[in-house]
Amino acid sequence: MAQITVPGIDNRIPTRFGVCERNGAYKIMGLHSGEFDVEVQAAGYSSSSKGFMVTLGEETENANITLVAQTTIAGVVKSHGNGRLENPRVMLLDASNQVVLQTVPDNGGNYILSPLSDGSYSVKASALGMKSQTIANLNAGDRADFTLSPLIGKDEAISYPNSSRGDRLTFLYWLEEDATVLIRVYNQSAELVWDWEGPGIGGRFNRHHWQVSGVAPGVYLYKVTARNNQGSVSSFKDGKLTVIK
Repeated sequence: MAQITVPGIDNRIPTRFGVCERNGAYKIMGLHSGEFDVEVQAAGYSSSSKGFMVTLGEETENANITLVAQTTIAGVVKSHGNGRLENPRVMLLDASNQVVLQTVPDNGGNYILSPLSDGSYSVKASALGMKSQTIANLNAGDRADFTLSPLIGKDEAISYPNSSRGDRLTFLYWLEEDATVLIRVYNQSAELVWDWEGPGIGGRFNRHHWQVSGVAPGVYLYKVTARNNQGSVSSFKDGKLTVIK
């Protein structure tokens, strides 16, 4: 069973107590208008709290709280604006920066890394087209929430790795709507070296690979355009890439 305290923010003195039902539901009665914190405690779990506002005569929003078991690290991965993330991943790293566990968040962005032994950990969250984030100095029972921001602007198309030392290079770009994408790569003499045309999916980051194993080393210019179903063409900022052998 969980014990719930509702301390006023000003003096942090508990003003109400309650017990959760078997399904986790709880109700605190008799509160005056103001700001409060709900703190939930349960054996085997790290305590957690959430703030909320009470206004007499108005319905109060639910203060839902997720507890983290003391043998796990859990949290949520989301994007700025709460847009859908493509290929999100969460990795658990030990003190030597070695991957211990990895998982895929559910459709709501929730993840759990378990079971964990004692020790200090870092958690790294990533997704296609987003800047990865790492939270360090975590222990079992801690919570690690992430809000990822875009790696590039919606008018940009990038190539990576840049410089390319391997056999494959990837182009990454965002499409607002379904479109036919054209990628063209030129050498420094403005000669077309490679091109590709194909479908792109709107409302997400898209990527396409270029095999460069047979490409001469040097600096190249690339252009990416997108034509929507109405025939309107938009262009991304031109970019440069380097192939190294």
